[in-house]
Amino acid sequence: MDTNVLVYDLIEDSVFHEKAAALLDGLKRPLLPSVVLEEFLLVLEQLKLDRELIGRKLEELLSLGTVVPLEREEFRDSLGMVREEGLSFRKFNDKLILSVAKRRKVPVLTFDAELRREGARHGVKVLPEG
Repeated sequence: MDTNVLVYDLIEDSVFHEKAAALLDGLKRPLLPSVVLEEFLLVLEQLKLDRELIGRKLEELLSLGTVVPLEREEFRDSLGMVREEGLSFRKFNDKLILSVAKRRKVPVLTFDAELRREGARHGVKVLPEG
């Protein structure tokens, strides 16, 4: 899962709010890569949302989902992708998300067009479809 799905779900007037909410509601126990939770908190802080709201949302995610810790292999896989593709390390978190999905054999949920293309390039299913 990509951070933007969680942000769109929370921000009710966002363009993808309803789609994000439906995606999340359709999951029994979402897999939440730890890097996504970290990014989520940083984005909510940047949006200057209330600290109590941020804390409640994190608690909700922790109770509903399974936190997936990053492993050495995901870092190595992501490093290989960044090097092979000549990318900035700013893309490293997206590569970590792809690596977690690949290892767990689960799709990535995202509204990020670039991450969608990267998923296709690396054989990782991405939802929602096109």
